[in-house]
Amino acid sequence: WVLSMDRKLTGLLSTLNLPCLRVLDLSEVENQDLLRVKSSRSRREYCWTLTPFVFDFVFERDTSAQRVTYVDADVFLRSDPASIFESLESSRKSVQITEHAYSADLDTSEEHGRFCVQFLTMNRIGSEAVRSDWKAKCLEWCFARVEPGKFGDQKYLDEWPTNFGNCVHIFPDREKFLGPWNAT
Repeated sequence: WVLSMDRKLTGLLSTLNLPCLRVLDLSEVENQDLLRVKSSRSRREYCWTLTPFVFDFVFERDTSAQRVTYVDADVFLRSDPASIFESLESSRKSVQITEHAYSADLDTSEEHGRFCVQFLTMNRIGSEAVRSDWKAKCLEWCFARVEPGKFGDQKYLDEWPTNFGNCVHIFPDREKFLGPWNAT
C-alpha cells in the first residue's frame, strides 16, 4: 500500500502495473477532519498529520488485513524484517514501536521523542485506542516545531508505553534501525 500525495504520483504508480502494489490516492481517503486542518499545515506537517490515519485507510479497504506496518519513505531495509514481526508476535501485544536510539552526542530525544515513527506496526484488533488517541492529537496539533510534549506526529509516541502499556511493545533491538542520528 502506498499513500500517494498527488495525482501525478498516483498516475505514475498505476502505470507500473505492479501486482502487489495498491495505491491510495490522497483525494480518496481525505475526510472532513483532515480537510479542515490541511490549509493550516505545511506539506510536511500535513504528511505527518496523515500518518496515524494510514492504518485505518488500509483496514477499511481490506477487511482481510489484520496488521499494518507504516514505513517511512526514507527507510531502507537492509535485512529481512521477519525478526521485527516475530518480536511483536511473541510479545502478544498489538502495537510495536521503535526507538530513535540516538547516539549520546546527537541525542535530541527530549525535543523530538524517544520513539521514531519510521517503522510502526499496529494490529487491527487491540490497537484501536492507540490509533484513536493519535489521530485526535495529530488533528489538534501536528507541526514542525518543538513545544512541550509535542513535535510533529512522533513525540506523542513517548506517552504510549505509559498510557497504553498493555498493548504497546517496544522493539528491543536498537541496532536494527540505524540512521545519521545513531549510527556512530
